Amino acid sequence: MNAWRVAIVASLLGLCGSQAFGQQPTSSVFELVPMRKQFEERLARVRSGETQLLAAVRSDYITALDVLAATARRKGATADSASIRDERARFLRDQELPTGDAVDPASDLGRLQTQVAARLANVPQTTAKQVVGVVQKYFKDLAALEKRCETAHNPIGIRRVKEERERVTNDEFIKEALAKVQATSEPAAPTPPPEPPPPAPANGDSALATGPKPGAAPKATRLAAAATGATDKPPNLEIVVLKGATTKMDYSMGDEDDMTDSFRFTIKVRNKEKRDFSQLTVIFTVYARVLGGHGSGTTVDNGRGTFDLPGQGEFTLQGQPVTLSYDKNFGHGTRYDGYAVIVKDASGQVVASKANKPPCLKMLLSAETAQ
Repeated sequence: MNAWRVAIVASLLGLCGSQAFGQQPTSSVFELVPMRKQFEERLARVRSGETQLLAAVRSDYITALDVLAATARRKGATADSASIRDERARFLRDQELPTGDAVDPASDLGRLQTQVAARLANVPQTTAKQVVGVVQKYFKDLAALEKRCETAHNPIGIRRVKEERERVTNDEFIKEALAKVQATSEPAAPTPPPEPPPPAPANGDSALATGPKPGAAPKATRLAAAATGATDKPPNLEIVVLKGATTKMDYSMGDEDDMTDSFRFTIKVRNKEKRDFSQLTVIFTVYARVLGGHGSGTTVDNGRGTFDLPGQGEFTLQGQPVTLSYDKNFGHGTRYDGYAVIVKDASGQVVASKANKPPCLKMLLSAETAQ
């Protein structure tokens, strides 16, 4: 009989010890054993899920390298094609993903390596969030069991539940996961006090009487713009988002509720006017949600492109292939959550945006403002 079976039998005997001999025990006293077994199984699945996440990053990287190589060959970019070929050979030989700064961050290969490094650095944090989610669920179940033991006047059952809670709390793996999550949970910044209104003019005149409205262009400037045909009207752009996706069951863990989502985004920016626009920049980010963690915000793909857009023209930006794995019943893994796209003009002003949900757009705008 191995160690965990001995522990289960010992716990079971301890819980049953609160019942009088020959008396039918309450159902609550037997629940800790299967609860603990289920918790350990979920924890083991999360640990193996980290290996799956790393495998997904490796698979996505080699696929993305093949896509970049094909694009470079079509463009006739011999130097880029050679760099990508060398990096592919290095990766297949060493099996080491890029973790630091890219050699040429401005190149397509450099941007890909930066994205992969960010995903790789996010894997331990993703696993930590999943561990904390599993523990929180277990503690909730333990609290309910403790309540039932109290109702059944079962002091030994209550003591066993408290000992189990303490055992989990002192587990080094769980403590390390909790520390990682707490280290990245920053408190919200306090709201600054509102600025006081400007003082009123001493002579009692209206502030509008002393000059033009704040921010308004002088009349001569407006007339000159009208005479030359210039306009401040923002471009009329249409953003089209295509998400080629497949969802299938993943039997690699021997569980039919394990799922994988594979997708690749395509962003199209269409000019609905006859005017030409230059130096536009499209930026997109795809977000995932860590199940059992703390909501959305995990970036699984992002990209940007600067382009000129002729009248009635169209620009296309292709995202990287992404594969996510999750368990739809146990509530762990990483699942697609949403996207956000913005288009900026040459001055950096956002002139168009699109997202499947407002929080995704807010996260993207905040990230761009922070840069």
